[in-house]
Amino acid sequence: MIVKKAIIPAAGLGTRFLPFTKSIPKEMLPLINDAGEPVPAMHSIIKEGVESGIFDFCIITSDEKIALPAYLTSNPKLEAELDHRGKRGLLHGIDSLINQCTFSFVTQEKQLGLGHAILLAEKERLEALKRLKGFELLPSIIIDTRWCSADTGLIM
Repeated sequence: MIVKKAIIPAAGLGTRFLPFTKSIPKEMLPLINDAGEPVPAMHSIIKEGVESGIFDFCIITSDEKIALPAYLTSNPKLEAELDHRGKRGLLHGIDSLINQCTFSFVTQEKQLGLGHAILLAEKERLEALKRLKGFELLPSIIIDTRWCSADTGLIM
């Protein structure tokens, strides 16, 4: 099976990271990348997908996590101001991902678990899926690469 699209479940409450996740989605908590720079966890997860040849991402999120779509879309006002100040390079890493990838967002209105999130993505009639669940931090991000069937919604 050729993986064309990744599902990233990101609608959880983030209880393991409270009190930080009371106001910041856990997917936006900073990690240190290979260059020693802080980036949101979501950035690292998507970059891992891109390095695997996946450029289409379906992110299962909740209404409260407005920072996720904001991070993964262009911000013309910010970009213009950074251009004016000669600091556009600060956005190079995220601009590169935004320009390479397609993002869709599915809202999980009630957090009913990972299986429910995967079924929500299936309702969007996704073709070939790979589930990226990079929010379990041990020493670094762990990417769970088990396959998920678009026909059954089962994780194999």
